[in-house]
Amino acid sequence: MSLRLLSATCGTTADQLFTASSVSAHSRSLPVAVCTCAGLALLWDPGHASSQVFLDGSSSLLLNDSQPILSAVTSLAFRTCGHGTILRQTLGNDSISLAVLPNGALELSWSVRGVQDAVMVGTNVSNNRLHWLSLRPVYGMVWLHADERRLLLVASDTIRPYLLSLMAQAVSTVVAPSGFRGCLSEGANLPLASARSEGSPQWGTCPLPDTYHCKDYLVDPCFDYPCWHGGLCMVQDGVPTCTCTARYIGKHCELDKGKPLALSAHVFLVCVILPLTLALVIWGTTLRFCGKCF
Repeated sequence: MSLRLLSATCGTTADQLFTASSVSAHSRSLPVAVCTCAGLALLWDPGHASSQVFLDGSSSLLLNDSQPILSAVTSLAFRTCGHGTILRQTLGNDSISLAVLPNGALELSWSVRGVQDAVMVGTNVSNNRLHWLSLRPVYGMVWLHADERRLLLVASDTIRPYLLSLMAQAVSTVVAPSGFRGCLSEGANLPLASARSEGSPQWGTCPLPDTYHCKDYLVDPCFDYPCWHGGLCMVQDGVPTCTCTARYIGKHCELDKGKPLALSAHVFLVCVILPLTLALVIWGTTLRFCGKCF
């Protein structure tokens, strides 16, 4: 199978995949290409995401039940206007990280057996649009797939083969370990809902404005600073803070203090009507007494 045909099958150009000199005979086979592309296309379906979380740059999630991301199908979706590390996995003395760079590119980097290297895919993923990505090992290769048309071969028997033999006795996975600010939806091998959280992650609807751009991100501190439950974002000395409604407190008005005290009929009778009646009786008695004095 030619590189041009493989490119057409995956919806990308040959230059985006790999050069002819680095492709093994096995990786040219049609079943591999078709299985790889079709499988990657089915890795993520935003409509079936089981949980979504907003991380404010100081919050992170620790997963204890994920597998090494280079040996198990791994996927997630994200939306952000900033940059930072989305995911870092530690495997003994080795580590693998996935990050959004300041220039908007998506980078997969690693330090494995003393070798530090990285690959990049995508050109502008920090644009407040939903982006999905996946890592998929298939037929002795590991593919990094971002959105619909960005496909990159990370490892094979001829390209960085040491990544294929990476075995871990213990795996520690941290989501947003260093400054990532944005929304994440879990996918394969990344069960966010069962993770241990640090800071104040906010679960549910993504609070980023549905503008599909980041025009005001650098000039408006409240652009991606959520204030929940009707709270109002205010800027003080360039720092966003939330002014919460009556029953909520917290950095983002996320803590519910409970319903405000409501006066029941009994409380109203005892605390309002009876004291008022008693005061009127005393006042009337005083007037009558004083009238007899004069």
